Amino acid sequence: VVFLPEIVGSEELIGNLELSSSVLTPNGDGINDELELRFVIYKIDVRSPRVDICDLSGRHLAQMEALGAGARAFYRWDGRDLSGDLVPPGIYVLYVDLGAATGDGVALHTAAVVY
Repeated sequence: VVFLPEIVGSEELIGNLELSSSVLTPNGDGINDELELRFVIYKIDVRSPRVDICDLSGRHLAQMEALGAGARAFYRWDGRDLSGDLVPPGIYVLYVDLGAATGDGVALHTAAVVY
C-alpha cells in the first residue's frame, strides 16, 4: 500500500496518462502501427474503463482494446474504425471514461494518424 497525500484531497481519478507515440502510422511497416495508451487509476476499483476514439466533430469511430485490468490500465488501437477500415489521416480524440459516479473519472488525449 502506498499513501500519496497529494491525491487524498483531489477529485482526480486518472493519472500518468501516456501514449506510446503521439503519431499513429498504420501502414504495415512495423513502426507506430499501433498506439498504446497507459494510465493509472486512483482511489477506485474499476473493472473495465472505456476508451473511445472520436473524430474532432465528436463522432464515435472506435474503441481501444483493453490489454489488462487493475490499477494500471493498458489499451491498444490499430487505427481502424468499428467497421475494420483504416481511419483517414487526421487528429483523433481518445476519451477515457472510468464510469465513476463521483470524482473526475474522465480524461481526454489527442493522437494524430498519418500515412
